[in-house]
Amino acid sequence: MLLRAMCLAVASVLVAMPLASPSAAPAAGNPALPNASQDEAAAFIARYGKPDVDGTNIDDKTHPTVVSRWLIYKQENVHAFFLPGGVFGARPPYGPWKLLTLQDENTRQTLTREELDERMLERLEKASAKFPLKQ
Repeated sequence: MLLRAMCLAVASVLVAMPLASPSAAPAAGNPALPNASQDEAAAFIARYGKPDVDGTNIDDKTHPTVVSRWLIYKQENVHAFFLPGGVFGARPPYGPWKLLTLQDENTRQTLTREELDERMLERLEKASAKFPLKQ
């Protein structure tokens, strides 16, 4: 029941959101800004590594009101929650995943990007050790 209420709340927020204007689009060629078609879940996994849980409600028999995906990193207590990009209410296949929120897995408190990077520091260091920057 709580999950259904959460999904309805998210759906009402999404319906009320204005469409982005073309001037709000990220600058082309700037790697610091995400591309509008970029799958943010894939980028998240590429940056921080494989999560302990990669879940979705796409195949739920209850046909969810809001399709979602989540990545959970247990050791770091990080829960990343994604919604599909594209048109709200569209049929599968869904557009690229867009990050909705970051939470502490235990307390459900929202995390900032800085808190995320601090918690995931060990994973970032491992990734940079595997792929050192050329100088």
